[in-house]
Amino acid sequence: MKAQQKSLEQIIEGLKESKILEQLLLENADEALFFYTIEGKLIYVNSAFQKITGYTTEELFEKNTIPFVHPDDQEWTMKQCQSLFKGKVFDDVESRIVRKDGEIRWVSSTWEIVHDNDGRPIGIKGKQRDITDRKETEQQFKESEQFNRMLLEEVQLKQVEEALREEQDKSQRYLDTVEAIIVALDTSGNITQVNRKGCELLGYEQEKLVGENWFDNFIPPEDKENDMQVFQDLIAGNIQRVEYYENSITVQNGEQRIIAWHNKILRDDDNDIIGILAAGEDITVRKCVEEKAFELLHQNRELTRRLFYIQEQERRHLAQELHDEYGQWLTALRMHAHLLDERCTDNELDVHDSIDVIENISSQMHKSIHRMIQELRPVDLDELGLKDSLQELVDRWQENYPRTHCDLNTKGNFDDVNRMLGVTIYRIVQESLTNTAKYAEADNVSIQLDRYTGQTEGSDYLLLRIKDDGKGINPDESTEGFGIVGMRERVLAARGEFVLNYTPGEGVLIEASLPLSVKDRRKYYRCLKI
Repeated sequence: MKAQQKSLEQIIEGLKESKILEQLLLENADEALFFYTIEGKLIYVNSAFQKITGYTTEELFEKNTIPFVHPDDQEWTMKQCQSLFKGKVFDDVESRIVRKDGEIRWVSSTWEIVHDNDGRPIGIKGKQRDITDRKETEQQFKESEQFNRMLLEEVQLKQVEEALREEQDKSQRYLDTVEAIIVALDTSGNITQVNRKGCELLGYEQEKLVGENWFDNFIPPEDKENDMQVFQDLIAGNIQRVEYYENSITVQNGEQRIIAWHNKILRDDDNDIIGILAAGEDITVRKCVEEKAFELLHQNRELTRRLFYIQEQERRHLAQELHDEYGQWLTALRMHAHLLDERCTDNELDVHDSIDVIENISSQMHKSIHRMIQELRPVDLDELGLKDSLQELVDRWQENYPRTHCDLNTKGNFDDVNRMLGVTIYRIVQESLTNTAKYAEADNVSIQLDRYTGQTEGSDYLLLRIKDDGKGINPDESTEGFGIVGMRERVLAARGEFVLNYTPGEGVLIEASLPLSVKDRRKYYRCLKI
């Protein structure tokens, strides 16, 4: 049992290191995601998977491999899983599941074998989409077609036409009950059917819509060429790339709405493509909210960056004042104490002792002010550059805390790093070392600063990693008191990415990725928006 648990932990750790789960989340955040080990144990599901099945994470993990698969589909599903290891592709396959409340839902699944670094299979990752509404619509179409064929064989042409009209009305009523926008197009892009929700959105009666060309009437001119190409891909049978698609449409009042479509190819009895069926959701409000959130985030980061800049300017001013004012007064005090000591006779021992005290206090004050100036303003950055100033910082810290070994390693050229970015890195290292000294009880701390070349010109970035082997951070305690918030805000203000990893008893790891150019930092905001 312990061996199995250890193997499971190794698999989970391997997934984290390979960032498989992270990639799944980034690429399929709105879909149900899951991961089975090679032994058939479910070890990961996201909230969308819980929503589809109706089970909680704990209930899912306690179940057998496929407890929610419909009984009639379980044997077939197991065979499909086994065939994955023989190289068979399991992509966009439709099957049924039984929710916890007993409701039967249709899902479209994509499964894939996951291998470790040595190429050995370690499990199956997958994603699912709920396609029940679409399947019910397809079933209604199929039932309608079957009913029509029966009528054509049994009644006269007039009766058949009447039955077809009745059946079409029935199908239309089914479509009108669906809250999604349903639009059917023929191979020329003409509307063959539209439901109530679609009519309400477009602003027209159904009679005026059927027969109209979708692209000539409802697609903005600037998007028409691209959307026509997507449609041609669908009509050609290439649905994988555009099964889900977002685009803008123009409604009757001239307003543009953004719709998220799920597309399905329609075929006749000979398996020839006769059109597409699209189910859409109006996501205009959501997109506007995302745009506003992006703008607010951008403004917040700019404000934070400005605040840090002003803070550094104030620190420089205060450091200069300490140096120019107090430094001169202390120097003068020590000079006068020395002159007074020379004028005193050897018999005036009490005076000599007092002068020594004055000189010692002056010396200590001078050292204290010098230390305060170093903390307020990293002068070394101006004089030595980023690499050497960090080494000076580490050396001074090592003198004060000799029990903990501190190692600094760098890779790359840092001569073109602007001062504000250099201050950000310097402050993060400074704060991290302070935390290590106060809380970590570590034997070793390592600092690694590397410069990496981006994929395009001007997209280089810096990666700072600070790790100690101390007692870590208790997850029940807030990290705000450890200066983490300040470090994170500094990195985000520089359009970078900040990651904090900690485990009680195993130390703390801080990673900060910082783009060098302003242009590349703007790309970071655009990525957040998407």
